[in-house]
Parts: sequence; structure tokens; C-alpha cells
Amino acid sequence: MTRRLTVAERLASAEKDLLLTDIANQSEWSQFLVMQAVLAFGTEHKTFSCNQLREVLPDLGHGFLGAAINALRQGRVIEHTGQYVPSTSPATHGHPIAVWTLSVKGVVIARERQIARRLAKQQQPTVIVCYSRCWPCQFDQHYDPPQPHPWADAEDIEHARATGQPEPTGNCACPCARPQGGAA
Repeated sequence: MTRRLTVAERLASAEKDLLLTDIANQSEWSQFLVMQAVLAFGTEHKTFSCNQLREVLPDLGHGFLGAAINALRQGRVIEHTGQYVPSTSPATHGHPIAVWTLSVKGVVIARERQIARRLAKQQQPTVIVCYSRCWPCQFDQHYDPPQPHPWADAEDIEHARATGQPEPTGNCACPCARPQGGAA
């Protein structure tokens, strides 16, 4: 004869099923973000555990942490150090959890990502987009016919010099600063 589950056991089982369903219903993108966070955390810390990761991940991330750790371990991006620490998650009642470190493969991936980000920054030109309008245009005193004109006036230029800032440049963002049929 099988033993009947108590109400508490049935509720706990139902809650567990709901949590697993919630985790399964989350997007792969969210799990990917958690994996990225684990990799980034690993680049900053020689060793780490899920305790530390739970402190920095948003609530959404906690459900994916085990899956992300498992995927990174199976992909040989992280490896177990052989050490354990007690879990700080109330749900786990202090059971031992693994301490991880980036593997050689993980370190290579992290370095390649850092180099790629650094190169991308170097290749991006510094651009300042100014949506300011000149003083006359702010009061509907537009150029007729439309013609390119700066947004800054003598007062703006003087202020920039007095405060050690670069001289303001760029055309007024008003449509009257664009020649007809063209861009400013």
C-alpha cells in the first residue's frame, strides 16, 4: 500500500513543479545572460561559488544559476577546485556547494572578449551629436531661406573659454538650418 502525501508535502511538491516550470519557461536569452555574468565574475575572481554569484545577480538570474554553472562546466569553461563551502541560500539549508575557477579555456575566452571590446572602442570615432537650437530659432525667428547656421552664439563661445571647455561647434538642430532638399 502506498503512503498518502500530507498536505504540506503536496504543496511543497506543487511549488517545486511551479518553480521548475517557471525556470523552463524563461528564455534562453536569460540563461545566456547568466552564463555571461558567471564568466565576467570569474575574470575578476580567482575562485567563486554560487553564494557570491547570487549576491550580484538579479532575482531573475537565481533560477538559472545552476543551469549556467552546469553548462559552463560541461563546456569546460569553468572547473571545480575540489573545495566546497556551505550554501548561504535559505532554501538549501547550508548544504555544501562547489567552488569554481575559470579553466584555461575560460581564461582564453575571457581574454579574447576583453581584447575584442578594447579594439571595438579604439575603432569607434568620438562623435558629438548636438540637438540644440540656436537662440533665435527657439523664438521662431528662423532663417528664410533656410541655411546652415551654428547653434552657439558669442555668449556660448565665451562661456566655453571661461570654463576651459572646447569651443562649441555644430549646426542648429532646427529645420531652417538645413538647405532645402539637403542635410545640414
